[in-house]
Amino acid sequence: MLTAYAKKWLAELQKRDCCKDRNICVLAPSSSGESVFATRYIHPQKPPPTCENEETAARFVSLVPFANDEDEESGETVDIWYTSHEFLETQAGDWEEHAILLCNFLLSFKKDAYVCLGTAMPDGDAAFVLTKEQIGNKTVWYCWNPTTGQKFLQTDPDCPLKDMGMVFNHENVWANVQDASSNICYDSLDFSDGKAWEPFYKEGGFNENLETCQTDDAGNKEISYYNPNMKTPWDDSKESADERKKFMMAMEKDVKSKLEPLFEEWRDDADGGNVQWMKAGDVVRAMKDTLKTCEEEERGEVKAHPDGVHFLADDGRSIGESRTAPLDEMQEKFEVNGFPINDCVTGVDEKGALIDRGIDKIAKYLNGTDSHELKHEDVQFALAVKVHLYPNKIISVWVLMLSMIKR
Repeated sequence: MLTAYAKKWLAELQKRDCCKDRNICVLAPSSSGESVFATRYIHPQKPPPTCENEETAARFVSLVPFANDEDEESGETVDIWYTSHEFLETQAGDWEEHAILLCNFLLSFKKDAYVCLGTAMPDGDAAFVLTKEQIGNKTVWYCWNPTTGQKFLQTDPDCPLKDMGMVFNHENVWANVQDASSNICYDSLDFSDGKAWEPFYKEGGFNENLETCQTDDAGNKEISYYNPNMKTPWDDSKESADERKKFMMAMEKDVKSKLEPLFEEWRDDADGGNVQWMKAGDVVRAMKDTLKTCEEEERGEVKAHPDGVHFLADDGRSIGESRTAPLDEMQEKFEVNGFPINDCVTGVDEKGALIDRGIDKIAKYLNGTDSHELKHEDVQFALAVKVHLYPNKIISVWVLMLSMIKR
């Protein structure tokens, strides 16, 4: 009965000019081959123990690698909606998986959260998360990009979400029947307004109370979080903390040991001469401290001032020393150039050793900086790697390569 009703509802929408090209999907193909009603994917799920607020939860979600669904035999793109358990187990997903997981995390923080299917620039069809919040006497809406962790006001002209096709939570689906506009800031988000939104379940009409599909093979709705060995639970015990510390140190060492000879090879091919590595401990420590700050900024624990140099206070003032304070002293003695590179690396064994071609993406970014082509007889290079480990082997890897020429 639900399928028949959904087909009829979609057919009526397609008669409206405003809906013909909009991103709307109420019956999603699941990994089992069944069609699952969109609302069943929405259910509060606790984020990892390392994510204590919405910003850190968004950072975790954004780190899970983005990958379009592909048919294993044909290689063609297919749209399958995986559950959050499946998403984290495979460590890959597209817009819907990222948005659903973030929405469920935000619901666990008691946020009024929805998934929105729409169109984004420059991505095309996309899925964002909307949160409705009360600031004083004013109601505001935020749009979250689940693949980057960024949050925008609905009224922000820089918000990449440009059109909303449909919005859903655990209770209902609403299709946007407003005329397309140049920006979502002009759209009403009052889902009770029948002139703006067409509900799937109408008051007094057809309705089905459906159980969530967010369960693992054992029927658990909550997500389990593990240490890098994917066997022992992530907790605050000394044994767990020691295991994670050992893993991060081993991975940092392995990433560095693979990137350095690659850089030397690129420099040799570019006729840049031999690489003189700066090995001073204080330099490497300053670089790693800077990378630590980079991750803290991505987690929302510290915020950058609009001047780009200092940190931001709650009242909008700039506070503290420079964001790159650990590196500032080096500028007095050297002309320093470089910028941090970040990626989620998944090709790692339980001890922190790289497997397969785990750093190909980071290596490609580093090669693209062309820093290996710098020709100066006194140039030295310094490489630092900082690993931030999240549960279930979601690993944020930061790399900083500096070129240093003595003043």
